[in-house]
Amino acid sequence: MHSNDLLSISVQDNGQIILYEDEGGLLRGSVVLECRNTRIKSVTLKFQGRARCHWGQDGNHYKEERTVIEHSWSFLPPSKSTRIFHGRQKWDFCLQLPAHLPASLDRQEDRHADITYRLKAIAERPTFTPNFVVRRPVRVARCLRNSHSLQQRALFGDQHPLLEYQVSLPSIVCRPGSTIPIDFYLKNISPRVARIRTVACYLKSYITLVCRGQFVRKSSHTLSYLRDDHFIPAPSSSPSSTSSSSSWNKTEQLRIPSQIPSDVATDMIKIKHRLKVLISVAKKDGQVEEIIATIPITVCQVDQVTCSTYGDEGDDFAELLPAYQTECRSTDVILAYSPMADHDPGQQQQQQQLSIASSTQRNGMMAQLSRCPSYKSTASSRTRLSRSSLPGYDSIVSLSAPVT
Repeated sequence: MHSNDLLSISVQDNGQIILYEDEGGLLRGSVVLECRNTRIKSVTLKFQGRARCHWGQDGNHYKEERTVIEHSWSFLPPSKSTRIFHGRQKWDFCLQLPAHLPASLDRQEDRHADITYRLKAIAERPTFTPNFVVRRPVRVARCLRNSHSLQQRALFGDQHPLLEYQVSLPSIVCRPGSTIPIDFYLKNISPRVARIRTVACYLKSYITLVCRGQFVRKSSHTLSYLRDDHFIPAPSSSPSSTSSSSSWNKTEQLRIPSQIPSDVATDMIKIKHRLKVLISVAKKDGQVEEIIATIPITVCQVDQVTCSTYGDEGDDFAELLPAYQTECRSTDVILAYSPMADHDPGQQQQQQQLSIASSTQRNGMMAQLSRCPSYKSTASSRTRLSRSSLPGYDSIVSLSAPVT
């Protein structure tokens, strides 16, 4: 029988650990051993995180591996004598993970680096008997919640001899799988400009690997790309604007892939992201001139409650709860006031009738509730109370109830 059928590891949330920037995360689970008259010497569990980088350059091969975190549990201390187990045995474990722990990074050929976490349980058996060994991967993800960077807009621009441009984003934080609206503001300040030929946006990742503290490898990759060859924004509606001095506004939508690496900042692996904007301007003499600008972008998971800055999930979440002003107003207040009441006498009379009916219904409900007397009024009118002993509420209600 395979060891996985006898020894197993279960982790909370299916092995998905989320780390927040201020509180870290919690690794919790259990180790289960199911056997029948089996001799066991010890049962141990080990959690380990490793960061590795490897690449080849100029005929040389560079490779390094470091331990990010390591922790062990001993559920059954090792001993020379064996113990016989029969049935199902369960041991729970819990570990507080630090907030600075890097997120998991999958291995790909273009990155030449990976960060992995795993649990390994070993049930040691007597000599010349194979041990029970089982491994379980754990995935760590970093998430932002109530961070100042979520509300910080990304705004950059400059004045070029041909154009005065300004590009803005809702936030400097980019969430995988979301869509970023990029607002362009362009102003023509030169009579040499014929038209805007192309507008392109690139989301690029910059990877820096350091091996043994002295060998460095740098690379960059394009993660998302947007190109608009028909950038014809609506011109300014100002009557004084001319073709030589006009401004335009237009919004482009940049789709972010769901499978992209988050930002990593360790001594061995560093991953950063930048948004590159290219504006190609066609001049009247037939030449083409390009304007290039870049801005740093943070790629990270965002809590669903706080991702209302942009993205589909944030909009759906905003529609779950009604507006406070709408739900807190009573029925007769809504019927008593209407901006169109002064212009439509029939509608005003109908609303007054509905308001009177609502008030009558409310008064009837209050009258029914008032049938049950209060303890103080009934006791003072029907009984003489002493400070030492007070009559019960049921007895007072029975005295004050009307006889039918």
